[in-house]
Amino acid sequence: MPSYESSSSRQRYTPQLRRVLRLAEAAVKRLREMRRPSVPDHILLAFLGKSIDGLRGILIFQKSGLCHEAQSLARTLFEVRLSFDAFVELMRAGVRTACMRVMDAVMLEKIKQARIGVQGV
Repeated sequence: MPSYESSSSRQRYTPQLRRVLRLAEAAVKRLREMRRPSVPDHILLAFLGKSIDGLRGILIFQKSGLCHEAQSLARTLFEVRLSFDAFVELMRAGVRTACMRVMDAVMLEKIKQARIGVQGV
């Protein structure tokens, strides 16, 4: 079984990653062209934006031969996917509730970051 760090492995996955990146970028472009995007559309844009940044980072790390760093970003993308799947499930139960839970999670994260910043001073 070839190592993730092998050149052939990088070459095999790079075209697929670029394709996924182009698809995500096209989805963002299409969503931004909407006249009146809704709150769920904005949340979807945030998920796509984080995924696009991660994919770009993975491609840059792979090109530079920094495969462990690329793997770390791949784990982050997996976490984004899990969060997105949870959001979709919440949306099925109720759009307003799902959006409020995402906003609550964002605010909690901001509070945690602020506390870390204050403690670090």
